[in-house]
Amino acid sequence: MLIKAVRKQGCSRRIITRLGTAEIEQGTLDALSLIRSSSPLPRPLEHKDIHQLHAWRLIEDDPLRTEGIMSHVWHSKPWLTVGGLLVAEALDKLASASDEAVVTVWPASTFDLALLARIALGRFRVLGDPGEELLALKLASEAGYAAHPGDRISEFVMGEPALGAAWQQGWSNRAFETRPLTKDDLAAKLEEISKEANQSCGLFYELYEQRFTAAVDGWLPALRANEREMAMELLKGHAYAPDTKGTWVYDDEENDVFLVGGDEEEAVASAELAP
Repeated sequence: MLIKAVRKQGCSRRIITRLGTAEIEQGTLDALSLIRSSSPLPRPLEHKDIHQLHAWRLIEDDPLRTEGIMSHVWHSKPWLTVGGLLVAEALDKLASASDEAVVTVWPASTFDLALLARIALGRFRVLGDPGEELLALKLASEAGYAAHPGDRISEFVMGEPALGAAWQQGWSNRAFETRPLTKDDLAAKLEEISKEANQSCGLFYELYEQRFTAAVDGWLPALRANEREMAMELLKGHAYAPDTKGTWVYDDEENDVFLVGGDEEEAVASAELAP
């Protein structure tokens, strides 16, 4: 992903741009913009910028390396790859983006996501950075997710088994999210919530009930209206208590739980005040 962000340093701030996991130096950004917009080049390009662009697969093979030239500058114009062209176009959007917040301008489509996944995989093979491999898989998954309900897999990930599997997983995730949930789906989800709520509760039913209720309350709003109705019917067989007032708290010394701020506390306070 191509991201523009503001990094604050005391009272000052510095604009940074990242491609994937790596920060791009301003000189390299300028070089990419020059390659795209100028022919011939108005000034020679620095060797380090050309090398960096090649490492990211934004230009064709590094001419300084392939032709054995040892100069620190390059006067001829390299060829942009497809990825380089898209990143260069995105830079125009970055230039006009606000400097007040983090802005992501690319990828903007399934095509971009799949292309970036392939670029990140290439960077992993060149640089050996495992973060780039993880990024490639994540981008491929996002591309598959964004492609649903279309079933045509991108040519950028088709030839790479790992990227293809990630694409399919993302597509399947979206397919699952968009299909109507059945009663069995809802029951399975409630069972999953129940198991998670039961962890670290000891044998205290009150703590389990409290955690289960909180988790269910966070899940219900995401359901469709008819799904929510089915879920509420299923909850009649579970420890779902949305009307409980107060919070159950565990006391280490007493090895017991106490209701804080609820009905029981109010009853005790009333009894103490009674004549």
